[in-house]
Amino acid sequence: MKKVYVFFVFLFTLFIFGVKVKVDAVPLPTTSGDLSIEVDEKLPTSFLVNTEAPNFQDYFIVKLGNAIQQTDVDLFLDGFDIGVIGDYLISGSIKIGTDTVGIELPVKVIESDTEGPVITIKKPLHIEDEFGRTPWDSQETMVSFMDRFFIWDAVEGYIAPTESMFEGIEEVRLNQYGEEFPIDIFVEDSKGNQSFLPTIRLFIVNTIGNVLIEVNEDLPLEVVVNTQEPDFTKYFKVTDNMKQVEITNDYILKRNFDVTQVGIYDVSIRYQREYVFDRNRDIKQTTLQFKVIEADVSAPEIITYRIVDELIDGKLHWSYQNMDDEAGRNLADDSLEVFMQRFRVKDNVDGTIPITYIDEDGNIKADRSFFKGIENVRLDQKDAEYVITFEVTDRAGNTATQVITLVVVDDKAPIYLDFKNKYYRINHKVDLVEMLNTIGLIDNYDKSDSVLKIVINYKDLFEQVQMSYHDLEKYKDRFTPEELEEAAKAYNYQLKNGTHKVRVIAFRSNNEKDVLVDKEIEIVIENNKIKNMFTLHEQLNLETNNGLVMYYLTNFEDAKNGEFAIMLDAKDSSGNIAPTRTLRVVIENGPTLGTILLVINAGAIVIFAAAVGIYFLVKSKRVKKEEVEK
Repeated sequence: MKKVYVFFVFLFTLFIFGVKVKVDAVPLPTTSGDLSIEVDEKLPTSFLVNTEAPNFQDYFIVKLGNAIQQTDVDLFLDGFDIGVIGDYLISGSIKIGTDTVGIELPVKVIESDTEGPVITIKKPLHIEDEFGRTPWDSQETMVSFMDRFFIWDAVEGYIAPTESMFEGIEEVRLNQYGEEFPIDIFVEDSKGNQSFLPTIRLFIVNTIGNVLIEVNEDLPLEVVVNTQEPDFTKYFKVTDNMKQVEITNDYILKRNFDVTQVGIYDVSIRYQREYVFDRNRDIKQTTLQFKVIEADVSAPEIITYRIVDELIDGKLHWSYQNMDDEAGRNLADDSLEVFMQRFRVKDNVDGTIPITYIDEDGNIKADRSFFKGIENVRLDQKDAEYVITFEVTDRAGNTATQVITLVVVDDKAPIYLDFKNKYYRINHKVDLVEMLNTIGLIDNYDKSDSVLKIVINYKDLFEQVQMSYHDLEKYKDRFTPEELEEAAKAYNYQLKNGTHKVRVIAFRSNNEKDVLVDKEIEIVIENNKIKNMFTLHEQLNLETNNGLVMYYLTNFEDAKNGEFAIMLDAKDSSGNIAPTRTLRVVIENGPTLGTILLVINAGAIVIFAAAVGIYFLVKSKRVKKEEVEK
């Protein structure tokens, strides 16, 4: 009630006295567009009689362009007297070179301060909606809300807004989208003069998400004259704050599009949020260029992914696949499916021409009728070549073809089996060949039932190197920083450069007892690699039989404790080399767990037997004593 009463008193005072509390300075004619004078709008323009007179130099701001100049102006005070009530016109002017500018400022000397502060909005709020609410951007803070208001008192000048002036602002929750919060603005100067604004009903609007317009690129951008006009709403997808918007023709700007006239036309979609706070963010527009053509005479465009750009000597190399069993045949069929689904077709008038379908299990399958010759392809025929012709025709009868020569190649390296570190006790005899043969090899093409294996053994074959953080950088996505730090403290093995005399042992995986070679030879290591390693079996006059050869490089020493390394390398008949892998063999001193348990159990049995013997001995003596007493 008090607020309403004060408000009406305030209006009545304005009506009776016709007071314009905040006065604007009036610029005098200037002779230059660069030199200017402004008045500091934060300073007061009314002064109480017989108080301290103001320094009017502080009121005038001299600018050269946008730069403020630290220069005094020439003042004309119009007989200003702080001891005499009345109106005065203060003038300020300045001359720089041939340029002269000036400005006038009306001021007053008054008997008492009876007027409340003036509240103005320096940055406009959003226009009220149909319900009388003031929409508010959820990404703007309440500090930003208060900064929009400029509070000025004729006697006291600028009054900085504080939260206490905005009743209800503390209740505002910017994450409560769609909620309304009333805010009353009430200001009082040091003399108790009050001013207020009508209640602002702040309505929180969710603007966190973005507006995204996507174009359906499967649809055509050309139309034959005098045919049906495209449904432009299907060309666009609008997502606002992660919610899809239903597109209607109200969003489409056809401009002068005419399907009966040959020509080029721009068609746009313009989406505007219900409440626009930021035009760049809340209004989006995308334009497509359409052509109305006389007739469709263009063939479809065939687009391939990793087909044409991966041809080698004009041929596409495709991986071999064993097809001896049903699983292999299914894998081969899946591989050809990958090949066919790398084709796409787009037509200027028909748009994307589908070359796939969904089978009864819900899987996307390629329509093989487009691929002539695909039925002859067998991926288990290494080095075989097949000609596949991809042919597609649009609705106007225009045909496009793409011919691919597919070569079946073995491009997969062998794979190590049972590859893991090994741990032994010294009292368990370790046979080097038997231990190494537990690590197997398998290949997608070569048979692995009798793999030629060659052991290169020398105690000083390796040197230990500590991994640097640079070396570990490639693993940063797999491990935590703490794990990488620990890994950097570990040591890796690498071959020691130089010429070495080593022991070579050769055998086949299916008969490790039949040692084919066991002798010393000389090898050369450069850049931590053995020179001509994969031809070593030829130097030893050994046949691979099935094309597979596997090498074990190790510093293992018989009957010795410690940690040893085994470095693995392998190659198949197609020249595919398996990645080098290193594992550790640790041999430690001490009894095995079984021995420890046997000793513990034997000790327990001895203690138990001794306890039983003592019990019966004591009992026997007691019986004899009783007999003697009787």
